[in-house]
Amino acid sequence: MKTLLLLIALAIAAPVFTGCGTTGQVQTTEARVFLTFKDTYAVARAAYEGFCLRVVQGKATKEAEAQADDAWNKFRAAFKVAFNAASSDWSKATPADVQALSDVLIKIIHSL
Repeated sequence: MKTLLLLIALAIAAPVFTGCGTTGQVQTTEARVFLTFKDTYAVARAAYEGFCLRVVQGKATKEAEAQADDAWNKFRAAFKVAFNAASSDWSKATPADVQALSDVLIKIIHSL
């Protein structure tokens, strides 16, 4: 089941990783930073949505659901603050702590 969830998450996130091809144009710093945020959020959301599917199917315990929900909420809150801060200065990439929360969320979901 974990393999299936991972495949679902990767299938959903694949368009984010491949993105749209540019026609020889160089991306601006702002675009690169925005895409970093977008990728981080998309991968975390895909993993969480895959887990939610397990919840709906009755394949997750209440404890696991609470654990994943808590990790998702912490990630979203930190992401929002970081994104709003970066909006004022687009030279800053996704902060390491936001990426770490995304990683924690994915690890928790993978372990459940």
